Amino acid sequence: MGTGVVRKLAKGAAWLLGGCTLLLAAWFGINATDEPLSDAARATLAIPRPPAPDRDNGFLDFLVLGAPADVPTFEAALERLNAINDQSSGQLAPPPWGNFRSDPRLQRCRFGAAQGESADMPPCFEFATREPWIPAALEAHAALLGRYRAMRAKTRFVSLFEAKSPEDALPSYAEVLEGQRLVLLGAARRFHAGDRGGAVRELERDFAFYRRMAADATTLLDKMIAFVGLDRASLFVAELARRTPRGDAVLWRRLEALLAPLTKAELDVVPSLRREFADVVRWTQTRRYVRLSEASWEILAYSGKTRPWWDPVAPYLYRPHQTVNWFAARCPLFLAVAERPSTEFFQAIEAARARASTLDPGPVARVILNPAGWDHPLVSNCDSSDYIARMHARAGVQTLVRLLVRLHARGITRPEDVASALAGPLGRAHPDPFTGKPMRYDSATRTLGFDAEPKYLSGVARGSRQRYGRMALRL
Repeated sequence: MGTGVVRKLAKGAAWLLGGCTLLLAAWFGINATDEPLSDAARATLAIPRPPAPDRDNGFLDFLVLGAPADVPTFEAALERLNAINDQSSGQLAPPPWGNFRSDPRLQRCRFGAAQGESADMPPCFEFATREPWIPAALEAHAALLGRYRAMRAKTRFVSLFEAKSPEDALPSYAEVLEGQRLVLLGAARRFHAGDRGGAVRELERDFAFYRRMAADATTLLDKMIAFVGLDRASLFVAELARRTPRGDAVLWRRLEALLAPLTKAELDVVPSLRREFADVVRWTQTRRYVRLSEASWEILAYSGKTRPWWDPVAPYLYRPHQTVNWFAARCPLFLAVAERPSTEFFQAIEAARARASTLDPGPVARVILNPAGWDHPLVSNCDSSDYIARMHARAGVQTLVRLLVRLHARGITRPEDVASALAGPLGRAHPDPFTGKPMRYDSATRTLGFDAEPKYLSGVARGSRQRYGRMALRL
């Protein structure tokens, strides 16, 4: 190859490199600009801060549920609150009494199950009354039970957690759910021993607490934990209904009262979602969190998200205000779905997605302008349909158990009698949350239920879904 040819190739390569450099500089330069923060984004940020700590807020009791009985609740809770609200790079130090360890033996039963459904996961009522070690376990957890009941008696439960960054570790609710499990196992033993009124009184206090927690919830985590607690308590009522004498009218009335429909405040996920959205806007309105930590990506991997190949240059391809303006314009479209009846959920969410898509950039604009913003993992969660559907499914589980209780209270258990009852006023008064039609009875499995995707159900209700292919309970 001659010298002239080599020079031409070198010159061409230099021009190509120069052109690529100029193109890259122009690309970075365009994305170094931004637009003003929109009114919608500013409105999204307008969320009140949590209230000041006070002794009547059960959230403080929650923070020290795992502490020994002699630890002063309020003082220790304030120290723990300061720790969770002042984390260093998402590292939350364990409390002085150590991290909580759940008793794995207590997990070996399924709430709402009927006798004989599964040898591996018996009904929790049966499990509590047949296992000889249960009384010793209740005694060993006396401090947790005492603190759980004290928390449950407080007049409100409002989260005081204020995440400073998307990498802050969330407080764990393992102690709350363990405390409830212990309470319900203890109630089963009381019921079995003949103290049915005392067992139901324990349930009344539990329902009151989780209803209050659901109504007070300002975070999505609190709302979902409240739903888990209500699902678990409701499914336990189903177990009691199968064992309650038909002639005990007072007890039947108390069981039915537990399952009264939830109020709008108890069900509504919108206030909690608004706080979640406010956090997203607060964190993504600058370039500080356009690149997330490895620990954050490990958590995001559970939802199928992976660190993009262009992550090292993400800050240069990110327009913060344009990102949050787009996010704030789309989110209200999905929040509005929560205001529609549950029977219109699927049509409403499809309409919201169609409207939201009109706000999305075209394929070319998406690559040139703000490519790191459109696909940022923190702003990709505006479609809140799963949480709205879970709100409807939570109401559905309550309706399903209430129907089961009323059928048992009236002695309606034969398949032909159940089918007749569902075709009448009783069936119409207890509809499938998503279709508005009566709950479906399957005479082959003797189950009542409704169709719901697993992701629309809490973990405790999902066991029934896995067994029967729908949210169903054995009559």
